[in-house]
Amino acid sequence: TGNSRLVLIFNPNRTTGEAYQSTRSPLYKKFKLNCLDAVNVRAKKILIPGQVDWEWIDEKIRKPGWVVEIE
Repeated sequence: TGNSRLVLIFNPNRTTGEAYQSTRSPLYKKFKLNCLDAVNVRAKKILIPGQVDWEWIDEKIRKPGWVVEIE
């Protein structure tokens, strides 16, 4: 009601469902977040505790099968 807002946060790896449909609707404002832009990642050290860091990303991308194809 009034000035209520809804925030949907998701990985765009499916082309079905409500989250995907929101990307096509003018009723939603879209934002893209990229973990590679995070302060800890760019600095390659912990500046903001709890935020994603370079070691976490490096660990994930070295695992086999880390890429998920879009359906």
